[in-house]
Amino acid sequence: MTYLHLGRQSKYDVLGKVRIQTSRPILDDEELTLYRAQEDGSLWGRHPDEFFDPNRFRSIGPLVIIGDHVTKEPGYSYPGEIRSVFWTHAGERRYVVEATGPGYSGMLHIFNGGQLLLPNGVRLGEPK
Repeated sequence: MTYLHLGRQSKYDVLGKVRIQTSRPILDDEELTLYRAQEDGSLWGRHPDEFFDPNRFRSIGPLVIIGDHVTKEPGYSYPGEIRSVFWTHAGERRYVVEATGPGYSGMLHIFNGGQLLLPNGVRLGEPK
């Protein structure tokens, strides 16, 4: 899921939860929300009640879960399931999709979000 920081107007992708072990003010074994800056790929952690504060961050992108069905459009047809999401060194998000179509089922291909549609018609990124 992509979020906009309302103060800075910068975009972040939530990666999940992280449990922290530390002797600093964050308590041992405490869970934080882990997120990555789209601008430079830097990783950040914040208490969930701070991150999901609607006065601080706002959701602006679709939630993608491993196993979600997608279709590659436009161009050739490539129905499949998301198997992985990663970021390039340039900070661009990519999706590994395992094909489910006849004749090429199981083949893996990497796409950018602008090439992929969820079943509800929502595109994962800006078309390029």
